[in-house]
Amino acid sequence: MRGNLNYEKPIAIVGTRNITPYGKKIAIQITTELVNNGFTIVSGFARGIDSICHNTTVNLNGKTIAVLASGLNFCYPKENKKLYNKMWQNNIFLSEYPIGHKPEAMYFPKRNRIISGLSLGTIVIEAGEKSGAVITAYNALEQNRDVFAVPGRIDSKASIGCNKLIKNGAKPVLSVNDILESYQYNSVNQIKEQLKLIPELTKDEKSVYDFLSHDPIHIDELSKKIGINGQLILSTLLTLELNGIVVQLPGKMFVKN
Repeated sequence: MRGNLNYEKPIAIVGTRNITPYGKKIAIQITTELVNNGFTIVSGFARGIDSICHNTTVNLNGKTIAVLASGLNFCYPKENKKLYNKMWQNNIFLSEYPIGHKPEAMYFPKRNRIISGLSLGTIVIEAGEKSGAVITAYNALEQNRDVFAVPGRIDSKASIGCNKLIKNGAKPVLSVNDILESYQYNSVNQIKEQLKLIPELTKDEKSVYDFLSHDPIHIDELSKKIGINGQLILSTLLTLELNGIVVQLPGKMFVKN
């Protein structure tokens, strides 16, 4: 290890080495928003998506962790030497290989389990059908971590892996809020907007709203925990729903909007 493993909210971002303009744009956008919301970016220091995410984080003075498929003193790929030097002082390098150990093809898929294991979840931005990024996503599933994928064009080889992950249950990322909501975080800008949108609440409405989260809860359970009878809590929830700040799901389940 190089650096101080004192970091908060780690999340992995991985993807293809053969990055498209679309992939580059989305990688910069998502990384920027996550760093601005206090996340530590974990990736594999490879060409393409990995390098874009590390570099974006460093430029924002954020925290990033690079998991290498070589010894810590071996910069691979060589064109990342400038990035390697920028990261060396204030960020984190990790490897399970000894100093001076050169990278080998078999080490790259093997190290992916460390990338996903360090993280709350893994975000895949552009990935071929059998890419290392898809391997990282399956490692995340085995480790009981979240898997997110950015959808792409159905005729693009760079998006086949992401689209299949979504088809098989990965959470699609249409904006950074799709990630933040999974951990009950709101973006700085979203919080400001929500404060403007939420109307003044009555005492009962505030009690119900404050108790709700983004995890669905049944109306009966909500009634018991808050101590408001069923008829009153139903009318309160309906008022909150009409105001657009509560959402009713099937089966009389409710969540914050």
